Amino acid sequence: IQSLEQIDTIGYQAATHKNHTKAFKNFSQNFSIYPNPTEGKLTIAFTSATSSPITYSLYDISGRLVLHTSDVLTNTGEVRKEFNFENIDKGTYILQISQNNQKGIYKIIKQ
Repeated sequence: IQSLEQIDTIGYQAATHKNHTKAFKNFSQNFSIYPNPTEGKLTIAFTSATSSPITYSLYDISGRLVLHTSDVLTNTGEVRKEFNFENIDKGTYILQISQNNQKGIYKIIKQ
């Protein structure tokens, strides 16, 4: 994970370089992540403007990578990705979603 100044409640990264904050915010607002907190399944829904690879990385609060997966989007439009977190320990996690050199950072709570 890149150096963060904060992760706010709507889930965008306030980047170390202030001029990047708007790009991160716009990218992050494209995603709907639910239910959060979750007891098992987590859904990520978004609209993709490009057909390019997207990467999902989940980190525990100490920064250890817990899950990493990528998809190659073949079409633009609505995308829905489901994750099964049933075997992941309860706690707070950071989900990083990356596409086309843009990143969104989200706080995920597993109950």
